[in-house]
Amino acid sequence: MRWFLLMVCVVLAGCSDTVTDAQWAKTLPGVYEGATSGFVERVEFRPDGSFRHEVSVHGKPLVAESGKWSYYVKDVKSGAVEVEPFTSVWDYNSRKLTTNVIPWTVGALFVMRYGYAVERISPSVNFEYQLFKKQPNRTP
Repeated sequence: MRWFLLMVCVVLAGCSDTVTDAQWAKTLPGVYEGATSGFVERVEFRPDGSFRHEVSVHGKPLVAESGKWSYYVKDVKSGAVEVEPFTSVWDYNSRKLTTNVIPWTVGALFVMRYGYAVERISPSVNFEYQLFKKQPNRTP
């Protein structure tokens, strides 16, 4: 009986849908956008480790910057991405967007994964404000 249970465990472990960090990390590059209350924010993560960040409010540019990104080295499983430098429009105290931008030498964006793919990012660990990954245009 023990051998049977052991075999069942081995078979189930082999069929696991566990996704490695390397698998989901490959899906991070791309363009993420969010729009609410007159704010439009766009972050493009490039595969070479660079990023472009733009924010406009009611059509007027507020932030335009470039920098480098990397996975949070202390704990890739946390789903955090370090961005440096980064100017945030998310006010952590009021839990709202603000035009009083907050410049960070090193900022963090949190990743929401669906299976093996990254589909959303957020400056808030609670995902109160989110940027959604744009799907690339596909030609038939």
